[in-house]
Amino acid sequence: MKSFILQRLVLLSVILLRRSFLSDSALAQGCPAPSFAAARTFDTGPGAWSLAVGDFNRDGHADLAVANRGSKNISVLLGNGDGTFQAAVNYSTATNPVSVVVGDFNGDFKPDLAVGSLGSTNVAVLLGNGDGTFQSAVSYPAGTSPNSVAVGDFNGDGKPDLWSTVVESQFC
Repeated sequence: MKSFILQRLVLLSVILLRRSFLSDSALAQGCPAPSFAAARTFDTGPGAWSLAVGDFNRDGHADLAVANRGSKNISVLLGNGDGTFQAAVNYSTATNPVSVVVGDFNGDFKPDLAVGSLGSTNVAVLLGNGDGTFQSAVSYPAGTSPNSVAVGDFNGDGKPDLWSTVVESQFC
């Protein structure tokens, strides 16, 4: 009987707390309306598909890496710090890059890139030079058509790891 009463008390508390957080006045007070500058466009390679943000040249400004599906490259655009970017520089990868992430994969404190490409069986890693440029891609086996790549410390060793989803095809 105590367990049943405790469950109902917890459920009621959750409902009451949820209602207090979702009331209009709780959401509106002190929250400014979002605003955005007018859209700008910057040239990349063909078929810009996904992007990642990092500080590739360590100047304190956000830079972009763009996976260009339908090509064999990614584009890197260095930020000027005022919402604009320098002209894209392309780096070769496997065919149809669709996912790009930023991480320090070799422990040199310089941002590196990892790229997943449809039609490949590898993830390409481009080591950063710390000045906004990258070394040639090195491929690592990942399975059939890695279509999404993520970086994180998945095994708890304090080093970044790569995780990739792959496409498995079956034909009858």
